[in-house]
Amino acid sequence: MDNPVIPALAGSSLDANPSTTHWSPALPAPSSEEVVNWTEEEIVYLHWRLLQELGHLGDPATPLEEKLDTLRWIFTEQEKDGRPFSFSNCLRIVGCSPLSPIDYCGAVDADLVRQHVHRQVRPWLRASLQRYPLWVRHAVAENPAWVERQLTLNPQWINEQLRHMASVGDLFEGSDHAAG
Repeated sequence: MDNPVIPALAGSSLDANPSTTHWSPALPAPSSEEVVNWTEEEIVYLHWRLLQELGHLGDPATPLEEKLDTLRWIFTEQEKDGRPFSFSNCLRIVGCSPLSPIDYCGAVDADLVRQHVHRQVRPWLRASLQRYPLWVRHAVAENPAWVERQLTLNPQWINEQLRHMASVGDLFEGSDHAAG
């Protein structure tokens, strides 16, 4: 059975109508002394904004680190599902709140959405990796945890490696490794 939230999250309806909310990303950040009093509508909208990250998973132009970060959030440990901005809680709040920027769809089974995302992860990552040189694709395939650690430490790691290789040349150019 199809989940009613997947089309809403994956389609062009990802942009909430700005006239339905008073929240604006252009508002200045509060100082450390200020206490921010969020309205319920703003909190619901923030949960919605987090869920919009799902729409970027299928876009090959989305940076690899951003996709990995979103996937970590979606597939986090089940004991974290009750936390305020967990993936599961965001689905619940956006699906059930009358203040939600999407039409009411009721309680959404987070595990069903996770199953849908899980079925799509390989094609989404494969499409993203096609933008990178062969050595990056090999590194991700052979040691994804190492690549993820590098990107966690420095989200620009791949870009820096590419710039370095462009300036000094590829040491493997012309070798069997490069032809892989």
